[in-house]
Amino acid sequence: MEDEIRGAAHFAFCPIGLLFVLGLQVINPRSAKAWLHPSWHLNPFNFRQPLQFFHLGAYVCLAQALVGLVRLVVSQTSFYVEALVPLAMAAGVLLGLKLVMLVFRAKIERCA
Repeated sequence: MEDEIRGAAHFAFCPIGLLFVLGLQVINPRSAKAWLHPSWHLNPFNFRQPLQFFHLGAYVCLAQALVGLVRLVVSQTSFYVEALVPLAMAAGVLLGLKLVMLVFRAKIERCA
């Protein structure tokens, strides 16, 4: 039961935490005037564009979850709920990015 709660907490905390952290970046003078919509074609380590970094992080967590689940399927290891935590984190960060783009839509600019 604790493991299910832990996974749900990761899923719930990620969007709220992302909204808080990126809300601070909105007022940061070193942040870009306009943030570009997350894209695979942009540098995720350009810290003036924080959405790119969290976009990469969400897909890293998603890849980790998929590899872990495939490993569980092909091995003799029995399923354990902690294997779903990276999936909950990835979903939470992707949801958080959508929430940030909705709340701060005046700061978001589409890539060409």
